Amino acid sequence: MKNSIVQLHPQNQHLLELFLQKMGNSKHSFRYFESRSLDILQQHVITLLYVEDDEPIAYGHLDKEDDIVWLGIAVAENQKGKGLGNKIMQALIENAKQLYVEKIRLSVDKDNAIAIKLYEKFGFKMISENQKSYFMEKQIEI
Repeated sequence: MKNSIVQLHPQNQHLLELFLQKMGNSKHSFRYFESRSLDILQQHVITLLYVEDDEPIAYGHLDKEDDIVWLGIAVAENQKGKGLGNKIMQALIENAKQLYVEKIRLSVDKDNAIAIKLYEKFGFKMISENQKSYFMEKQIEI
């Protein structure tokens, strides 16, 4: 596995555990697993990791909750600025198209300007907000 996006399966779940251990300060803005066990992966539409030299350095998922498909991504703190967020976003959106997902939502902290810029670049629009977060949505052209 040299510089590739891999789909997470039960047999390589250790890669996600390794990513979560090594993501550094990124855990402050990506809190998805703070209130969920890794068992949630079984409910994901797809879970991806960007792996470089056998080290997972970026993560992304599409997670279906009721009728809504939620997107989540994270890049390890020491890997930011290398375009990995773009690569994970492209892969997730391509998978959404292949799976006939019509729209994707996400939540992002209001102070996470870099992530907001990335989401807007990929066509996400703000649909609501609360005190801490923006909620954004993207229509998928199938």
